[in-house]
Order: sequence, then structure tokens, then C-alpha cells
Amino acid sequence: MDLLYLIDRLEEQVAGAQRMPLGNRAVVDRRALLDTIDQLRVAVPTEVREAREIVSEMDAIRRNTEEEARLVLARAEEQAASLVDDHKVTRAARERAAEIVAEGETRAEERSEGANAEMAGRIEESRAVARQQMAAADEYARRLLTKLESQLGSFQRSVQSGLDQLTEAPAEGAMQPTVTPDQMDEFLADAGAAPRSLLEAARREVGAPDPAAAGPIHFAGPPATEAAMEADLPAAEPEEGVIDDFSMPPLDDERAPVDVIEEPSEPLGDEQPHDEEPEQVEEREPALGTIATTPSNGSA
Repeated sequence: MDLLYLIDRLEEQVAGAQRMPLGNRAVVDRRALLDTIDQLRVAVPTEVREAREIVSEMDAIRRNTEEEARLVLARAEEQAASLVDDHKVTRAARERAAEIVAEGETRAEERSEGANAEMAGRIEESRAVARQQMAAADEYARRLLTKLESQLGSFQRSVQSGLDQLTEAPAEGAMQPTVTPDQMDEFLADAGAAPRSLLEAARREVGAPDPAAAGPIHFAGPPATEAAMEADLPAAEPEEGVIDDFSMPPLDDERAPVDVIEEPSEPLGDEQPHDEEPEQVEEREPALGTIATTPSNGSA
């Protein structure tokens, strides 16, 4: 039973007892009072034990609360210190990052300036090399044109000498090679040269006499060949490190002939070899130097 209930019941029994006329006394029911007291005696240990347990639990709760409070306070202090440290580290990291950025910008500017200076130097060096190459090319072109002018002058003199020989009259009584205009046309056609009309135009330009009016053409000697004309030209000495643009490889007809040995074919089976046909000898016209000569009086 509840201890407070029993105490309230005991108080009712005492208050409801019959009072005595003399003194502050009262008559109570002894048996009922003793029963209540017995109930109190039984209920007191249970209540006290529960109270003690409650007090113990309260003490444990208080200790646990205090321990948790200390732990929370310690963690809070640690977190506060960590936050302070983190703030310092963050600030130091930011400062270091700013320093790194500044150093990077400085290095980038230095490298950019160095690259610009190096580029300017290389550009100037390239311009100097280009000027030297242009000067060398101009000098090479000048020497080449000078040499070409000299060769053309020699060639012109050789041509003029040939024209002078053509216009000279042959000596009287001497046997000179005679060439008719028709033979000249055939010779020019075989040699792949210009026709007689071009020669007539060249003759009129230089003011030479008309060979048709004077009869057959008489040469004072054998005509000047291309090899002789080239022999009159001055030999060009090759310069070291200079490529001659006018040099030509030997033509097909100027190369050394290659001997081709043909093996005789053996007859197959009983086939009899055919008689070899005689080689046909191509009749060629006599060369200019082998044309029949006539006296200088112009008779054929």
C-alpha cells in the first residue's frame, strides 16, 4: 500500500476519536490504530527502498550527466581548438596560394619577356640570313648573266664570222664546193634547220647579196659546224657551290653506243633455216663536203 495513504488514514483515526471532557485527550480504537501501524511498518521499507533506488538512480543519472557534460565540454574545446587550427591552416594555405600565384605570374612574365627577346633575335637573325642569301643570289645572277652575255657575244661573233665567210667572193681559178638553192633546201630539211625563206630574211637584215642572182653559192671552205662554233665559245669554269642552270645532260645521240649481241635462234624440229635476206643499204645523199666541185666560173 501507499505510505502516504496509510499516514492519511492514521491521521483520520486520531482526528475522529472521541474526546475526553477533561484534558486534551481522546479515545481511539486501539485495534484499528494498530492495524494501521502494522500496515505502515510493512509499507515503510518498500517505500524507503524505492526512495533509495530512486536516489541512487538520480545520483547515477547526475554522474552520467556530469560525465557527458565533461565529455561534451572536452569535445567542444577540441573542436574549438581544431577550428582555430583549421582557420590558421586555411589562412596560411590562402597566403601560400597567393604567394604561389604571384610567383607564377612573375615567372610567366619573365618567360614571356625571354621568349619575346629570343623571338626578336631569331627574327633579326633570319632577316640577316635572308639578306645574305638575297645578296648571294643577286651576285650569282649577275655573274651568270655576265657569263651568258660573254657567251652570247662570242656566239654572235661566230655567227657574224660565218655570215662574213658566206658573203666573201671565192678566189678565181680555185676549185670551191658549189651548192645550188635546191640542194641547200634539201640539206636544211635533212638537218631540221629553218627553211630558205628565213635565211633570205636574215640575209636581207644583214645586207648580204642575193646568192640566186650571182649563181650557185660558193663557200670559201667547209661550213662551220656546231662543234666548231661551240669550240669558239670560252669554256665556262664551274664555280664551287654554284649550280649551273644552263648545263644540259648529253642527248641520246651523243651517248656512247651500246653493243647489242644477238644470239642466233636455233631451228625447232625439222624446220630448215630460211635464207637470210640481204641487208638493204640505205642510200644517203652526199654530205655537204662531198658535193661535186666545179670550177669557179659557175658551170655545173
